[in-house]
Amino acid sequence: MERGKLIIREERPEDYEKTEEMTLRAFWNLHGPECNEHLLVHNLRNADCYIPALSRVAEIDGTIVGTIMYSHAQIQNQTGVHDVLSFGPLAIDPAAQNMGVGRALLQETLKLAREQGYTAICIFGEPGYYPKFGFKTADNYGITDWNGGNSDAFMGLELQEGALMKLGGRFREYPVYDTYDPEELRTLTRQYSHYPVLHLPTQWGYDNAYEDKAGYHVVDATHAPKVFTELYNAYVQELGTYLPELLTDRAGNGDYLPQERDKYFADPCKKPYLLMRDDRAVGLTVLSGPNQEEKSDGCDYYIEELYVSPEYRGQKIATDLITRYIRQNEGICGFCVPKTHQRMMDYIKRLFGREGYVLEQLDNDDSWFYRARK
Repeated sequence: MERGKLIIREERPEDYEKTEEMTLRAFWNLHGPECNEHLLVHNLRNADCYIPALSRVAEIDGTIVGTIMYSHAQIQNQTGVHDVLSFGPLAIDPAAQNMGVGRALLQETLKLAREQGYTAICIFGEPGYYPKFGFKTADNYGITDWNGGNSDAFMGLELQEGALMKLGGRFREYPVYDTYDPEELRTLTRQYSHYPVLHLPTQWGYDNAYEDKAGYHVVDATHAPKVFTELYNAYVQELGTYLPELLTDRAGNGDYLPQERDKYFADPCKKPYLLMRDDRAVGLTVLSGPNQEEKSDGCDYYIEELYVSPEYRGQKIATDLITRYIRQNEGICGFCVPKTHQRMMDYIKRLFGREGYVLEQLDNDDSWFYRARK
């Protein structure tokens, strides 16, 4: 996303659905498969603890790219129950991250909170981010969570000197943060384009049943579009061996298939990822769900692209990722293979057959389009 004029303002009713879908994009597959933060945004607006006077959205060129939502919370100690602030989610659209949007939202709202007389904030958040703004782990103030525990993600900030230190005690958020209806979550999520579910080694509480045995991890490529582009160019050059016409679509700067590549960053139902090993990008993949134009082909999700650098092949990186992806998603998986790429066709048939899938092969000009179903 190009950085236009950044506006921090109050949310309006016409923003509600845009804010929720932006929050979904920000958290989807981030801390675990899927997410529920967009439902929290939806429910918070009607919760007694919500503070709209402090909450804000961020807008660039008319597009909602961030939000921060404040609420009342409580600290209980020997003298009683004391009101403090909390906030969450702080959500930034992946396409607008690393552009100072989160910093602007925090600085604006912390200033408002001080001006309105609030004394302290406690949150559960990213331990590598919030200390930049003065947050400290809650144990510095003698505060625990409601169950008596502490963690690096549980932090506090004094808006008035000594406000937390003099309290101590146990912190409790309101029930809207702790409970939600799974059916309500599914209903809300279905209002937006289908997003692929992916279980990643970088997520919290990574399930050992999907332990990464290929020595790699996956990161969202929206944070490193130049690296993705370099790998994508190498990928298209290799595909050009089987489909020479691909090499004719080239931008003025030499990048291949620029419109196709840009679509992966712009379309919310397509997710570009980098495959990383030892802090080096060794491949890429694009995983997606159906958009309105693609629903007619009967597929529920897709492996749009998958490329591993030649020197890292034979180490089961592609096999691990495909296997994890199809085990985590229900329904029919779609993907294409050039008709002249016999080695790839044989590999796909072996892998999906081993996982118990039946492959339906459809003619797609120079490629075979496969629908894989259980």
